[in-house]
Amino acid sequence: MGNFESAAKNLSRSISLGEGDGVTYVALGYCHYMRQRFMSAENAYRMGTLLSPDSKYAQNGLVNCLIETSRFPEALALLDELLATQPEDVICHRARVHALQGLGKEREAAVAMETLKRMGHLKTQDLLNLGDLYHNLNLYELSLQNYQLAIEKKERISLHRYVRAASILMNRASYEDCFQYLEKIQQILGSNFTPEDERKVLLLKAEVLQATGQTKESTAILRKIVEMHPLEGKALIMLGRHAWQDKDYVLASLHFERASKIDEFEAPALIEHGRMMVGIRNYEKAVRLLERAEDIDPQPRISRFLESIRNLLLTARVRL
Repeated sequence: MGNFESAAKNLSRSISLGEGDGVTYVALGYCHYMRQRFMSAENAYRMGTLLSPDSKYAQNGLVNCLIETSRFPEALALLDELLATQPEDVICHRARVHALQGLGKEREAAVAMETLKRMGHLKTQDLLNLGDLYHNLNLYELSLQNYQLAIEKKERISLHRYVRAASILMNRASYEDCFQYLEKIQQILGSNFTPEDERKVLLLKAEVLQATGQTKESTAILRKIVEMHPLEGKALIMLGRHAWQDKDYVLASLHFERASKIDEFEAPALIEHGRMMVGIRNYEKAVRLLERAEDIDPQPRISRFLESIRNLLLTARVRL
């Protein structure tokens, strides 16, 4: 940053001495832009476009400044003007996608990204973003197609983006598509997985299997996760639910108790444990567990549930 500041001072001095041409103003704009001084950069780029009307650097720099300062209508108007004379300019097409998204025009942004795809200029991250756009537009088949194209590129980007795509598929109840997508992630990227990557993918697979009623398969994966990551609270809670479903209340309690010792999962584990106690009519223990959860993370629905259990407990005592 110090170099950009020094360069900006030298360029400004040259301009004050009458040596300012288009190239000098563009260079000054770039220095200001890299220092996140977007208004100063914009002024320099505007001078650059006046002195060098055909300079792509000046035009692109001005567009970037408009986008950075959230002036999306101005950026879009300028981009449309530039693309009228330079229809194959990839940088302008990319900037146009950003401007349309900034305006909340997701359908138009998806169309703009499809243009880039036909030009052969969509990267893996772009395909995932296009999949997200189609998901938001409820065009689920197109969403899935782009998620699959992204994974097939075998590009090592943050696994979080691939897992997020799988989570979107699961959240809309596309369980088969989600499971197949997770299988592809493991098949194509698995050799480069870190232990944390493997944990994320396995946990999501376990959730999909549970949602589709394949409890045995889900349990096997969850046990593997807990072996590798003993403090994975979500897996412990899910194991507790499975044991509860199998009426193995002792094992379920053990899982819930282990999860409750992990700060992040203490309240959810106590709530699930309390719910199970209600199910087997151990109201006193349920109240104790839910009161602890309420102290940690007050929630209106849990407060109402707790109050109803207290009333049940009082009723049971009156009958005695």
